[in-house]
Amino acid sequence: MHLKKGAVLEGGKYRIERLLGQGGFGITYLAVQSGLERKVAIKEFFMKDLCNRDAETFQVSVPSSGSQELVDKFKKKFLKEAQMISEYKHPNIVNIHDVFEENGTAYYVMSYLECGSLASLALPLSYDMAIGYIRQIASALSYIHRRNTIHLDVKPANVLIDRDGNAVLIDFGISKRYDGHGGQTSTTPVGVSNGYAPIEQYSQLVNRFTPATDIYSLGATLYKLLTGITPPESSLLVCDPDMLDTSSLSDSIAGLIKKCLSPNMAGRPQDIDSFLDLLDEAVGKSSVRNSKKKSRNLRWWMLIVVLLLCDAGALIYFKSNPESSIAAVKEVRESVDLGLSVKWATCNVGASAQDEKGNYLSWEEASETNWGDGWRIPTMEECRELIDECTWTGTVQNGVTGYIVTGPNGNSIFLPFCGFRYGNAIVHPDASSNYWTSTFYDESLDFVYVLYVSKYADVSCQEYRYIHDELFNVRLVKE
Repeated sequence: MHLKKGAVLEGGKYRIERLLGQGGFGITYLAVQSGLERKVAIKEFFMKDLCNRDAETFQVSVPSSGSQELVDKFKKKFLKEAQMISEYKHPNIVNIHDVFEENGTAYYVMSYLECGSLASLALPLSYDMAIGYIRQIASALSYIHRRNTIHLDVKPANVLIDRDGNAVLIDFGISKRYDGHGGQTSTTPVGVSNGYAPIEQYSQLVNRFTPATDIYSLGATLYKLLTGITPPESSLLVCDPDMLDTSSLSDSIAGLIKKCLSPNMAGRPQDIDSFLDLLDEAVGKSSVRNSKKKSRNLRWWMLIVVLLLCDAGALIYFKSNPESSIAAVKEVRESVDLGLSVKWATCNVGASAQDEKGNYLSWEEASETNWGDGWRIPTMEECRELIDECTWTGTVQNGVTGYIVTGPNGNSIFLPFCGFRYGNAIVHPDASSNYWTSTFYDESLDFVYVLYVSKYADVSCQEYRYIHDELFNVRLVKE
């Protein structure tokens, strides 16, 4: 039995509108947050086979005293997982706004994404659309894997779509956390979603940290998006691999999916980076990625060609200033003292006005350019200072959405939403931006921090895998 329409939680803070769904461990509702009058999704801890609810008081109880200890154990885990997810700051992972206990059970409040899930789309999708969603899901999985967590339930129904068309991973109810040595620290029973769960989940063999388990589900999701067919159960594929019909797919994509759906964990990509490398190769982009890894000089020669095609005068500037290829496109650049440790540029690189979005650059291009006259890319600490010490006000300037950022001394700059560049497309240009920093996430040197700005999430500094095909914006600073 679930809460009825009109029921209130947290002393009236949330009002239930309707049921969204129910699983073995919880019930999800659409609700309205009073005061803000915004729609939210609320997940209630409710073990379907063990819990009862009083129809008048909504109080949740456990009839069997022998089951109470088990329910308490999993309620504690439910709260722990909610607190863990609330710490995640990633554009492709659901935001949790509130966690509380009431009615003898526990709840957490999430962003409500009204556009449905990938499972609700008319399938199959085009290659570009399906692979775009898979890249976003892979980015979310990479983020949690770096935190020694595996999701264990990746499937189209657990990927929602926000109003800008982004894929957002949800439902961490059976996820598991691991210690630094790969040992299990979470005791949630392993669930299975037929067609998306690898054979080791059926056998309860996920007691070690194995990202390859999520990669099986990611490959199965790609298959579903491209064919509209749910993959056969993994146990059936063990007996007959030919049950997976890939006749409608290109050979390269079919090969990738078959590798991801290997019954043997060792036969799959072992981490998200490896998966992305194979995906790039499958869609014909391996030469671009390999050129970044093999030759810095080749990147610059390619850039010269781009500049020549875009602006003949830019090549002349490059010849006389060989260390400033990106700065060849000169923009109006002035600094504003916001009362912080550094001064911030008034415009993005490549822009001549605050409301222009400017250039989209790779991290290598941005970090290796001599910007001249004391200008440089900000550090993560300087971006966090901008976040913590300034007031951020959403606004529109000349039709461009963004934030006015006002410093402690009253001076301000405008940060426009620019989206990011992927191939020839600008993705989500009116909803968010990523601004490069110069700070590496860790010693692997594969990830750097970016200043993430969005109208739907908190402004934050996030780590990002920079050896990638996506190009971000740059806002420079100087002493």
